[in-house]
Amino acid sequence: MLTLENLKQQMWLVKKACVWIPEDESQTFQERCVNIHNFYRCLHNSPIVTGSNGLEDSAQSWADHLSQIGERLPSNTADVGENIYFLFQPGKVASAGDAIIGWYSQYFLYGFNNPGLSPLTEDFTQLVWATTTTIGCGRAVAGSATYIVVHYNPPGNQPDIFQANVKQIKPDTCETRCGVTSYCQGLDPEMSTCMACDGGFSNCNGRCTQYCPKPQGFNGFWREWCDSASSCTCDENFNFFVNPPIFPGAKCV
Repeated sequence: MLTLENLKQQMWLVKKACVWIPEDESQTFQERCVNIHNFYRCLHNSPIVTGSNGLEDSAQSWADHLSQIGERLPSNTADVGENIYFLFQPGKVASAGDAIIGWYSQYFLYGFNNPGLSPLTEDFTQLVWATTTTIGCGRAVAGSATYIVVHYNPPGNQPDIFQANVKQIKPDTCETRCGVTSYCQGLDPEMSTCMACDGGFSNCNGRCTQYCPKPQGFNGFWREWCDSASSCTCDENFNFFVNPPIFPGAKCV
């Protein structure tokens, strides 16, 4: 039942500006993971989540297990939602932001006019699921591979209630969608701008998120998503002889 207090909270969320909390060396992996979740949840008017020691332990245990067996498999933990991220890149340990932005980029593929569960968007829908209240995050590294697991309670992606739990993005968030080649969002109502497609690719400035699906038939590594505080775009240029290397696909500076 919708109470007066719940209604007040929903109205406050709609009006509230979403604040990106800069990464700080003093933050634990769990703290950073919770902060980034809450930024993207805020964009969709979902209440904040808090960290759970129990969920953190279960997520870390499964991330450790995946790193030992070298596979990306669900844990099937009872009464818990789960997102799993895997990155294989020599010299890089994936961050909480890498995983969460990757899951959130599925937003561009979600059909708000036909809400429901899809393997193409299930990580995004769990990320912003409104009735989830606590999360736990784990990360394990094995050589050049990083495994990140997040457990959610109550679990999302429940049938028949997607419309109530996966809400449209705040109306003051700008977007540029260039067919199926690239998409970007400007996430700061005061500073971000979204420009017209340039050569088939999107371009946003200010706090932004970029999603560039890998072109069909393209061989080799292609960076599909990124986020930035200043500029997001997508192109086919690359330079592997600089440090860090420049990959084709999403570029955020």
